Amino acid sequence: MQDIHTPFECDDGTLTEESAMYELGINFAEASTKLGRPLTVAPTYKDLMAKAGFVDIVETKVKWPINTWPRDKHYKELGAWYVANLDEGLEGLTLALFTRGLGWTPEETLLFCSRARKDLKDTKIHAYLPW
Repeated sequence: MQDIHTPFECDDGTLTEESAMYELGINFAEASTKLGRPLTVAPTYKDLMAKAGFVDIVETKVKWPINTWPRDKHYKELGAWYVANLDEGLEGLTLALFTRGLGWTPEETLLFCSRARKDLKDTKIHAYLPW
């Protein structure tokens, strides 16, 4: 199994609370929880599978970069895939979540997407998804 887990994390302080990417991760978690479909349950999958009777469960956690900031070729490629995916689908991911879960207007959401897209492409921000 693989699933998204928000909010985004960062080990070196380059993802600040003022960053739209920081806000995006927090807003994803908050809105999805309010709508009953939390994006924060992935860390519980191992326990849930054990409770369901599965045995020999292997859990592998990786840091999935949000853009091409890593030096390592493998992680740089993962980041390139993530930035391409989120860049293309940002409005589709946020409009329902933010308008229904947070009470934002579509205009507020789209304006926020513009800010988030800028930070998403900023390789000085060393954020990742904690999978």
